[in-house]
Amino acid sequence: SQITYYYQQKATVPATLNDLVDPISNYTLPTDPETDLAYQYEKVSSSSFKLCANFATSQILTTVRPALPKEISQNWQHQKGIFCFDRTIDPELYPVFKK
Repeated sequence: SQITYYYQQKATVPATLNDLVDPISNYTLPTDPETDLAYQYEKVSSSSFKLCANFATSQILTTVRPALPKEISQNWQHQKGIFCFDRTIDPELYPVFKK
């Protein structure tokens, strides 16, 4: 969500995750809770990016059902091991704020 907020403010995704750090709002970068390592990030275009992590387990839903609180969304399913999510921000859903 921080990447989306950044995009709406600046009309581009951040070059690095460090661009999201904000001492005024007290936002710091999360780390993998199991390894305490930083997540991998790559800016692909002004509206798309890759977000990667090394997962200890697989999170694949075997049946289609509505997401419940604290349940993994189908949008974030992944295999065990290093897995990258390719994301593109839809400017109609997340318009850039006019200044």
